[in-house]
Amino acid sequence: MLYIRRLQQSVERLSKENRMLRKQHFVVGEMVIKLMNTDLLRLQQSWKDILVEIRSIFLKLQEQGFSPEYMRPWRAHWDRQLYKALECQYELGLEVLSEHLPEMRIDLVYRNGCLQFRPPIEEVRSKYYNQMKNSFPYLYFSKE
Repeated sequence: MLYIRRLQQSVERLSKENRMLRKQHFVVGEMVIKLMNTDLLRLQQSWKDILVEIRSIFLKLQEQGFSPEYMRPWRAHWDRQLYKALECQYELGLEVLSEHLPEMRIDLVYRNGCLQFRPPIEEVRSKYYNQMKNSFPYLYFSKE
């Protein structure tokens, strides 16, 4: 009888932990989905805040006694999902960026037996980066 009671208590404890972990998994998933729909260029602080929340979930679970070693595969899974969200927003940001910058005229000329850009490619790059910086100052992350 004592064995059965201890077994039932263990099953209840494991079920409770499993429900709690599933809930946290769902919460992190919702946050990652939110990041996929959050403009990285214009809402950097929102991104940072959500990442801090996700990290705090992992820390709370460790404080509750879950082993960081056992959590490693789970964290790796969420790291990959965060990478996908970051990649998605980065690609969207590049599309928006190129749509909003003014056009630059670049000629391709044949001079002295070779093809050259006019203006030179270094000048084009410099002008392009300056336009990017002036048009989208929030694109440049602060060093925090």
